[in-house]
Amino acid sequence: IELFLRIYNITPKIILRDAHLQYNSSKIALELQERFDAKILNIYHHKAHFYSVLLDNDLLDIKNALAVVFDGIGFGNDNNIWGGEFFIKCDDKVSRILHIKYFPLISDNNFIKEKKKIALGILYGILGDEIVNLDIDDATLYHQIYKNNINCVSSSSMGRIFDFVAYFCGVEKQSYEGESGMILEALYNQDIKDSFLFEISGDEIILDSMILEILKE
Repeated sequence: IELFLRIYNITPKIILRDAHLQYNSSKIALELQERFDAKILNIYHHKAHFYSVLLDNDLLDIKNALAVVFDGIGFGNDNNIWGGEFFIKCDDKVSRILHIKYFPLISDNNFIKEKKKIALGILYGILGDEIVNLDIDDATLYHQIYKNNINCVSSSSMGRIFDFVAYFCGVEKQSYEGESGMILEALYNQDIKDSFLFEISGDEIILDSMILEILKE
């Protein structure tokens, strides 16, 4: 930040920060606000992704646009953790029109790195109590955590769906956000034309059929 302030000789009057106020970047933005006596504005993570693509392509003034934002995690304006969203822009208003059906995640500092927690959360969202019958270590333990909603959040993250697939491909842990997606991308075979089933109901994209098919395979 200091480098860019110096290179571009910027004295910011408006500072945008992520609406998740616990992010380090959000805390830094508060420090910059005080330093420059600037106005601070909050923006939700995935809407920021949409706006950044519009800006990069000189399309901020476009009246109508559709965005598909698939990501890891980001705070949404319904207090859930987003990551699989469809937005539309009409004039100056951006609205979410579709999202992946929410599933539970354990909210701790290591949940992104430990795929088993993520996989069992996604399966609990589909199978409920039946996850105790799965041949997965600690399924009973995580069943109790998810059933009793202990330190859990609801998420629509496509990134966590990639983590689910990676877990059943043998990737139990990752060292950084997005690693499992990169591993799966390296396995992509353009000659495979088959696809999995999914449904759309109201504003939800329901991946239950796909998840269960993957589990069988």
